[in-house]
Amino acid sequence: IEVRNEALETHYINHLEILETRHLRDELVVPDQRGNPISLRGLSAPVVARDRSGRDVASLVASADGSVFSTANVTLARADSSDLEDHIDLVIPNQAGGDSIAIMFRLRNSLLNTVLLYDNMLAAPGAASLDWLGKDVQRISTAIDLGRWYEKHMGMRISVLRDDGYHEVARFSDKGPIAFHDIAVVIPSQKGNSTRVRLAFVADDWRIDRIAIASSF
Repeated sequence: IEVRNEALETHYINHLEILETRHLRDELVVPDQRGNPISLRGLSAPVVARDRSGRDVASLVASADGSVFSTANVTLARADSSDLEDHIDLVIPNQAGGDSIAIMFRLRNSLLNTVLLYDNMLAAPGAASLDWLGKDVQRISTAIDLGRWYEKHMGMRISVLRDDGYHEVARFSDKGPIAFHDIAVVIPSQKGNSTRVRLAFVADDWRIDRIAIASSF
């Protein structure tokens, strides 16, 4: 097991669990967004992958080689409280006879959510953070508000393009900055030869090493 972090921190691992799955030699098994194992075959890189700034990022996410996607400087510079989003648009060829698509990711978070928690949510209010941690977030209403804010803004949101715009069909939460994670999502395909997919997220929240499309699952 290899654990790394780009920050000067010490981590303690108090639980390690190994799960065994039986699969064919040419299959790759990864968890889906709910933690259930899914077997993938015939993985290929997306041909079309462009971020919000218009960059062609297909080569960055074609393979797990340490050359990772991060938000373009121009997108990061114009991000503010009214518009925090970056996205990657994919065009995925539809499989003959199939009604769904499996997308595999190898990714981790940047230090954005760590900085957000420690520097802004805790350090900025100063001593008032003690009351917030000790009393405020213990209230159900406060915890619900915080959870709703997190779900709305953080994580990865996956949408497909229909006639009236993009519709969210799947999402998964932040995975942390310590190590890369493999995860797969299954989404419905759309009519025609291809499905247009948008991966939306807070600017600079993710480092994406690989995106792959399964020919069968």
